[in-house]
Amino acid sequence: MYHIKQMVQSGKNSKQPLRQLAAPAFVFKPDAEEHIVNLYPEIRYQWIIGFGSALTDAAACNYAKMREQTRQAFIRAFFDPAQGLGYTLCRLHINSCDFSAQEYTYTADGDMSLDSFSVAHDEQAIIPMTLAAQRCAGEELQLFASPWSPPAWMKTNGSMIQGGKLKPDFAACWAEYIVKYVQAYRRRGVRLTGLTVQNESMAVQTWESCVYTAAEQLAFVRDHLRPALDRAGLQDVQILIWDHNKERVVDWTQALCADAAARRAVAGVAFHWYTGSHFDALRIAHELAPEQLLVHSECCCAGMDGTAYSGWQQAERYAADIIGNLNNYMHGWTDWNILLDRDGKPYHNRRGACTAPMVYEPQDDTVHTTPIYYAIAHFSKFIKPGAVRIGSTSYEERLGVTAVCNPDGTLAVVMQNPTARKMPVTLRIGEQAAQLLLPAHTISTLVIGSEQA
Repeated sequence: MYHIKQMVQSGKNSKQPLRQLAAPAFVFKPDAEEHIVNLYPEIRYQWIIGFGSALTDAAACNYAKMREQTRQAFIRAFFDPAQGLGYTLCRLHINSCDFSAQEYTYTADGDMSLDSFSVAHDEQAIIPMTLAAQRCAGEELQLFASPWSPPAWMKTNGSMIQGGKLKPDFAACWAEYIVKYVQAYRRRGVRLTGLTVQNESMAVQTWESCVYTAAEQLAFVRDHLRPALDRAGLQDVQILIWDHNKERVVDWTQALCADAAARRAVAGVAFHWYTGSHFDALRIAHELAPEQLLVHSECCCAGMDGTAYSGWQQAERYAADIIGNLNNYMHGWTDWNILLDRDGKPYHNRRGACTAPMVYEPQDDTVHTTPIYYAIAHFSKFIKPGAVRIGSTSYEERLGVTAVCNPDGTLAVVMQNPTARKMPVTLRIGEQAAQLLLPAHTISTLVIGSEQA
């Protein structure tokens, strides 16, 4: 007999955006057939790495302004597995990104020997913030890093911004530069185990950017980056390609499948959400290369600018995308900035701000959660690292459903009702069923165990 241990729900007008409700009971009901959501624990799909956010320079700038008590509250809110979101997967950036206070690199201009290499900039706030996150999360925290641009002197346009390409003659130097970054962070207690080759590989941005074709990026990984990591004894560092929107995931996976040496050097494909859902692209990519990881590396909504505490529609968008990604073989998920101020800052070379799950108010040294925070909670708090997605079906296409089996044997089921009406659900596992009623515009999580769990 199964029983539901916990039910958590977030609602559009709730004063407590994440709250526990009375749990329905499973009963023997072999003839149940109305409003069915089926769970099939015996049917297994991909395993889950974890959930998290990007630890950007912008977040670190705000972190550095906080008093110690506020810093601890911020870190607990995201990384404490009991009191917070239980984050276990986070992204860092190599050199500056658009959500840095200004452009920066780690070497002097033209230093091909890399003798001047130093992460002193990151030691001011990014590394201390990351170390605090690691201590709170424990051994579970996994970190990967992405470059937005090589140094200007390595590029065809002589600038970190407005696109440009990596000069072929600097490919080996750039690979060694990335290796030095990983080594420098590890010496400071931050153990990176993953890299993406380039943030938004196809985009010419007003901020730091660098353009690659699939062939160019695979050649860089095959001939330079993977060999450089291996020579440095960093065989445990995995490489993800693409790191841009989902609509090209299939194209880049096809290119990977056509290059056997590159396929051996690459661990997976990273993707963003900015040009649409494209959930089928993930499914097709998995079918083409089932050994490759599929990792969501960035998403955010436009906004903030003093209006960060509203936005339930943004929370619903997050939940719908995460459910769709999980149901199409996503292994891990990271948000964009973990923290910004009320105006969505600091940033540079951008036309506007983005949202974040937490906002810092420097005037009174306080932090405040946004609706996005609670949407993420349904996944990061209850879907544990090492969980495996299980089979599920839903009677209503507008009712989003995803389900996993956690390492402890419990089932975590996330359901989203994005409609303006209540939706009845008969949750069915074999001959047992439980009756639920999902209020309008809610995200709900059920944690289900057997009597032996």
